Amino acid sequence: MKSSAKFARMLPVVGMVLAMASVAHAEDILPSVTALNQKPKNDAVSITYAYLPQNGRLVILSGDPAEKSSASLIGATDLDAGDHRNVAVKLTNEPKPGAHVWAAVEESKANKVFPGSDERAEQRFMIM
Repeated sequence: MKSSAKFARMLPVVGMVLAMASVAHAEDILPSVTALNQKPKNDAVSITYAYLPQNGRLVILSGDPAEKSSASLIGATDLDAGDHRNVAVKLTNEPKPGAHVWAAVEESKANKVFPGSDERAEQRFMIM
């Protein structure tokens, strides 16, 4: 009986430590986006997953990701910080089937990646 009472008193402390660890870990998560090959529906593409460390936007670009200066913005939506799933992004210009486009997460209207971003902040996919 004594050991179970002692354990019950420790639970709030253990919970608080775990919560603090998960918050600290969340700050270390890098921006990321996942997009699958797809056929647009209602002039929009669906982005499977996006994570933004702070408020920003999810953009859809056409062109070659290696030549960002020649990329064309064909869709964008503002997102709050955090996890987002199955985000519909309206396209201003729908690419032809077979076209390669890419999704990227970036700072709000700054047209630049979040500090510390790596290759996970953008994902190339094909229009079917």
